[in-house]
Amino acid sequence: MAESNSNTSDFHLPENWDDIESVTTDTPEVDQIPSVEVGPPAYYNDPVFYRIVGGTLCLVVVASMIGMFFLAGNSIKIPEGIIAVASTAVGALAGVLAGSRR
Repeated sequence: MAESNSNTSDFHLPENWDDIESVTTDTPEVDQIPSVEVGPPAYYNDPVFYRIVGGTLCLVVVASMIGMFFLAGNSIKIPEGIIAVASTAVGALAGVLAGSRR
C-alpha cells in the first residue's frame, strides 16, 4: 500500500491501476469554474500612446537612414545591424499604422 502524503490529501490513488476511473479529485468541473471577463488593455483607446510609439519608430527610421547616408557618403561599409534596426522599425511602424480589425 502506498504511503499517504500530506500533499495528496484531496487526491485518491487507486490500489489497482486497471481501475483508473476511480481516481477522484476535489477540483471543480470545467462548467463550474467562474469565467473572467478581460477587457481591452488600457492603451487600446489612448491616441497619445500610439502617437508616442509612432513618433519613436519614425525617429528610429530617420536616424538610421541619416546614418546610412552618412556612412555611404564617406565610403564606409554600412553595418548589417543598422540595416536590421531600420528594417525592424519600418515593420513595426507598419504594424502600428495598420492597426487591428476588431
